[in-house]
Amino acid sequence: MDNLEKALAIALIGLFAYFLIMLFILVPLKAEPSEIHGELSFGYIGEDQDYCTEFVLSYEFSIFVLQGGIETLMEQSPTMIFFCPYRNTYSFSCRIQPFEHLYVEASHQCTHAVWSYRKQFYDNFEGGNRTNFKIGIRW
Repeated sequence: MDNLEKALAIALIGLFAYFLIMLFILVPLKAEPSEIHGELSFGYIGEDQDYCTEFVLSYEFSIFVLQGGIETLMEQSPTMIFFCPYRNTYSFSCRIQPFEHLYVEASHQCTHAVWSYRKQFYDNFEGGNRTNFKIGIRW
């Protein structure tokens, strides 16, 4: 098994573990009226001529919204028909909306290097790790 296959296997195992953890945390909370949403996307990044894929799972109950996700940036291999990942971004946020149009939110995003077909680690991306605290208005 070469390094790319190992990296893909680890990424898939991590994604599956993340999904199971979110499911076991969120399902018991489902007793109150709530909703679980998921998103899976694949896109093209014009500026970089690269691609991205993103998986997001969110859980809404009462006045709370919990959301977590992973985004992978990748380039298409010039000689093969697969993609070479070069950046993973993990995110988690918790939003409390005590009133209809007012919310408070805490979120964290962290970026990690990925071992890819290019045989290089990419690290220290601009804005790689960030924690935000927000107060906002929705309409």
